[in-house]
Order: sequence, then structure tokens, then C-alpha cells
Amino acid sequence: RCNGMFAFAAWDTHQEQLYLVRDRLGIKPLYYAWTGSLLLFASELKAIRCFPGFTPEIDRTALSLFLQHNYVPAPYSIYQDVRKLPAASSLRINADVAGDRPSPTTYWSFPDKVREAQSNRFGGTDDEAVDALEAKLGRAVAMRMRADVPLGAFLSGGIDSTAVVSLMQFRSDRKVKTFCIGFDESAFDESTHARAVADHLQTDHT
Repeated sequence: RCNGMFAFAAWDTHQEQLYLVRDRLGIKPLYYAWTGSLLLFASELKAIRCFPGFTPEIDRTALSLFLQHNYVPAPYSIYQDVRKLPAASSLRINADVAGDRPSPTTYWSFPDKVREAQSNRFGGTDDEAVDALEAKLGRAVAMRMRADVPLGAFLSGGIDSTAVVSLMQFRSDRKVKTFCIGFDESAFDESTHARAVADHLQTDHT
């Protein structure tokens, strides 16, 4: 029932178990580490570094992976003995089991969802497919527009950002704030396309 991006810890008072859980696509980070019999966890590495006695030593495997891929893939972190909880995974820790170092378990699989969709294809017309897609995208955008602060969006003028901003503006009673970065190099500059879309959708564009 958790729909969206999240990372959380939940304590089960009845079973005396701690659950660490990360969203399906791994958008929100969650790190954990063992220091003796103590479990440390946080959404940022700098929080774990603050723990007294924690020694941040570079993990050479993680460093090699960073140089190969330009990021550190889960379950590694840049520090030895600090792990990043993989996407769509949970970790259950029992409070009464000394020395227990459980491994994360996966609760959702993108490849499985793809196979499920391939075996249960959409049976409607092209127009019905367009309507269904717009409805799904609209619900997703509406969920993410729940906020206590002004909302904005990056607008490149491409298909993805134009679709998102148009759905935002359709659901907003005020002009959506949109932003684009311009470049002197024409091959990288999308500001003209963004301005055209912003003018068409009547957003508050910067």
C-alpha cells in the first residue's frame, strides 16, 4: 500500500523486530552498519559518521565500482562495512538474537512485473490506450502535488517534462512554476523549446 518513494524504519513492539524498508525503485537512500552489537541506520552516510567510534574507511571495491559506473551501486557504500539497502528490499532484525546479521529480502521485482504485463497485455484500442495512460500519469502527478510549499518542475521542452508539466497545470488553480537552464552551446540548449511549451501551457517560467 506504499505508493511512491520512501525509506523508513518501523519497530514492531509485539515481535520486537526492526524493519528497514526502501522503495521499489530505490529513489530514497537507506544505509545501515553494524558496530559491535549495535545497528546504525540513516538516510545519509554523514549521520552514520557522527556515531562515536565509527571509523570511516574507504571500501576499495566500492571505489572501483564508482570509477567504472560513476556511482556506487547497492548494496555497497563508499565505506567499508556500511551497506546501502537495495531497492525494493526490506531488512528484518530481531532484538533478542545476539550476533544476528540478516540479509535483505526483496519484496517486489521489476522483471516480474514486466513478465506479468507481457502475459496480460492491454486489449483496448489505441485511443483507449492513450486515455488509460493519461489517467495513470494524471493520478501519479496528482499524488506528488500534495505539498505545503509552492511546487515547481524542470521543463526541458521534451516529451517527458512537457507531459508532467501539462498534467500539473491542468490540476493547478495557479500558474505552475517551471524552470530551465540555458546554454550558449546550441547543441545543449533546450531553453527555446522549454519557453515555447511554457508559453503554450501558460506556466510561470524562469
